[in-house]
Amino acid sequence: PRPALLPSSGSKRSPISQKSFPFLRTSTMRSFVGKSVVSIFFLALNAECASSTDEEWRDPNYHNSVNIPDADRVEATSEWRDPNFHNNFVDSDNTLNHFEKWMMVQQEQMGDIFRHKPSEAKAPALLKHKGSVREFASCPKNCKEGWLGDGMCDVNCNIKECRFDKGDCDHSDLSKIVFLHMRKTGGTTLHKYLGSMYSVKGAKVCRIFSFEQYTSGACGYRDFTYERNTGSSVNDNCQVIVREKSRNQRACDDCIKELDDDCVYVELRHWDYSLAEQLQKKGFKIVTLMRDPVRLLESSYNYEAMSRNDALGSIPGYPGGPNGFREWTKDRLKIRGFDAMRILSGCWPEHAGGKALNGSKVPDYCTIQPTYSLRGEIEEKMKTFNDSTLEEIRSRALKNLFKIDFVGVTEQFELTTTLLHKKFLNKEAECHSCEEIREGNIKGNVNTHMYTFDSLGALGKRVQNHIKRTDNNLYKAAKYLLKRQGASLFSMSFASDDE
Repeated sequence: PRPALLPSSGSKRSPISQKSFPFLRTSTMRSFVGKSVVSIFFLALNAECASSTDEEWRDPNYHNSVNIPDADRVEATSEWRDPNFHNNFVDSDNTLNHFEKWMMVQQEQMGDIFRHKPSEAKAPALLKHKGSVREFASCPKNCKEGWLGDGMCDVNCNIKECRFDKGDCDHSDLSKIVFLHMRKTGGTTLHKYLGSMYSVKGAKVCRIFSFEQYTSGACGYRDFTYERNTGSSVNDNCQVIVREKSRNQRACDDCIKELDDDCVYVELRHWDYSLAEQLQKKGFKIVTLMRDPVRLLESSYNYEAMSRNDALGSIPGYPGGPNGFREWTKDRLKIRGFDAMRILSGCWPEHAGGKALNGSKVPDYCTIQPTYSLRGEIEEKMKTFNDSTLEEIRSRALKNLFKIDFVGVTEQFELTTTLLHKKFLNKEAECHSCEEIREGNIKGNVNTHMYTFDSLGALGKRVQNHIKRTDNNLYKAAKYLLKRQGASLFSMSFASDDE
């Protein structure tokens, strides 16, 4: 149907509605721009149309005064200047309104920008669009048309001449977040989500690794704004700090001080709670992910032995194949307390270091790595570990868990990211790749479980019960906190259950 663009003679033109352009109701437009921006578009368009009377519209001098793009950007420029064309406003085959056709072309050519992908496409224009780069004559050419005010921070546009990207680079209202990334919880995927969300607003992303790591291209997420401003597909637009191993430990002495002052989102990759606590005191909000402890340890074996780039087919020190997995599993029965409990309590080989511990020595049982430690090391270091030690560590871990600002659950990843976005990023539109991550279409470090505890019969049941006795209460508490956070964010009543 013909859009309500031209009225009867002598009246103002009727308002243009979203119904006139059904293609603007696509999922792409909805997911990135959102209803509010679409509404603003039509309000601005109606205001522009209402600014001239019907008589002006039909006056050829009015059209001659309008800034017309180059001939190669507009079909039939002479037609545009013909008042009869505007009276009819229908194309030659009498099936499609000319203005609607132009809008379809614009949507098609600007689709990549709406999807937060770098694009060289320039939107065709029949009128001089308010807010376009063309409006600011002194804005440099490397700030491309269509970038201003599109929700993505462009360093090329973040200057006075381009009105500081029309606010796209203002992240003053973003919460400073530190992500306590525990191994094999889906943390690599969550980092992709957070890194993308923060970088699109121009906020500084920083990472501290507890293992040797190359620093070039090690940001761990795709930064579309960096790509389209630099033309590089290698993302170096973050700070990476690395610590080397020493005496079966990795200490982060003073590494917090090495963080750039403008870091807004920090990932602590495989460190314990002591580092996150230091940043919390500096105003950061702590975020973490918890996973079923049985599945976590099982996944850790399969990844380290079978999936990682330098995997040997077994954990170093153990034979390969099913017999090696059985032997490794049997030795886990000698450990009391696994990843989550040890990380949250600060009893972990990758820690804040001696200075944070006031010079005290880290207990030997806290330098055990539940995945990598061998039988002899476990037996030697667990000699001083008793029931009271276990209760102290478990109590401290639970206490610290409730100090964390946001606790997610791996098995409920989509709910976790939805609530996380609402709590810390509610004012920001979710970028296209972030939506894909939330829905589970983009993941990182995912591996299949070639070996499972269930395949080990009685031994498998025994080790699962052993893990649950020490760590399962923390996992239940994490699920409780996720439900409570959801109820609070959506103003719903909440009653705890047996979980």
